[in-house]
Amino acid sequence: MREKMNVMVEKKNGKGIGAKRFAVGVLILCLAFSLCACGKKDKYVGTWIGTQGTILVLNKDGSSYYKELDEQETSVGTWELEDEQIIVEECMDYEIYANCGKDAESLLFQADSSRWNDELFVKSK
Repeated sequence: MREKMNVMVEKKNGKGIGAKRFAVGVLILCLAFSLCACGKKDKYVGTWIGTQGTILVLNKDGSSYYKELDEQETSVGTWELEDEQIIVEECMDYEIYANCGKDAESLLFQADSSRWNDELFVKSK
């Protein structure tokens, strides 16, 4: 009888250790994926100069600034990297987006709004 109890305790403890290992494994995977995503986003952080004289600043904290050359006002908004696409929101009455390729030196921003003219932005050094 005592042997059966020892086996039952070992099985119970074995399951507990397995569950802990599983939970730790899931946590490590979540952290790894979040770090990978941050690394991708970081390469787009900085000041971008548009071919039409505009300036777009993408900050690490997800905030963004947009300024046209002949305008005094700077628009403030947010940006995110989602499915290999940079999306800038709230700077204008519509969102602009750029598909991210392997090259992080230039981005073609587009919009579904007819008020936006597609514009190529080059990262300032």
